[in-house]
This record gives sequence, structure tokens and C-alpha cells, in this order.
Amino acid sequence: MVKCNVDAAVFSSRFKVGYGGVVRDNSGSFVAGVQGIILGRFAPLMVEAIRFREALNGLKSIHISKVIMEGDSV
Repeated sequence: MVKCNVDAAVFSSRFKVGYGGVVRDNSGSFVAGVQGIILGRFAPLMVEAIRFREALNGLKSIHISKVIMEGDSV
């Protein structure tokens, strides 16, 4: 099992949302990182959902399926 901490930032004037996540194992060692940008204008609650969805998609692509997700809001 790993833990993924995720966050997102909204760039309203550019119609972009940036997201990222850091994955660590049970000893706190770095396992992987995920990041990206989504174009569009979104409500704050939607941005929170997007960051989790995109991080989970990134983890799936590197075959990590058992994960504890953690964010800083909602």
C-alpha cells in the first residue's frame, strides 16, 4: 500500500487547472509523482474532484492499485 498526497492550482486568467501528486511507500520513500494540466474553467469543488481523478488515473497507468489518497481540503 502507498499513500498519494495531491493538490491542485487554478489559473483562472489562463483557463487552466494544474494538479500534482507525490506517492510514498510505508517508510516515506518516494515511489512516483504525477502531474498535469487540464484546460477549462471549473468550479472549486470540481477542481478538487479533478485532482483526485487525475492522480488515480496516473497511478493506474503505473500499475499502483492499493493507495491511500490525501488532499488538503474538502
